[in-house]
Amino acid sequence: MKHRPALFSLLRLHAELGGKIKENRKEVKQFVGDMKHVEAVIKLLEPSYNVRNIATRRRYKPNPLFQARSDISARSGRNARRRGATYS
Repeated sequence: MKHRPALFSLLRLHAELGGKIKENRKEVKQFVGDMKHVEAVIKLLEPSYNVRNIATRRRYKPNPLFQARSDISARSGRNARRRGATYS
């Protein structure tokens, strides 16, 4: 395949759109139209590619209750300094 990076990005986009279709039934028509356009571009780049083999996936949504790891380690360092703890 000559267009491997573009094809990989389009496959990922197609899978994400499929995941959005599962989540939002109200916007199905818009997402289906978007998927048809992505499929058309995939067919332009790689005419023999079977778009039915693309698995749908949902986009990762981090839990807002958990903070970034660097933030937690910075807080624990500040708390340790306040208590007078030393690192060896």
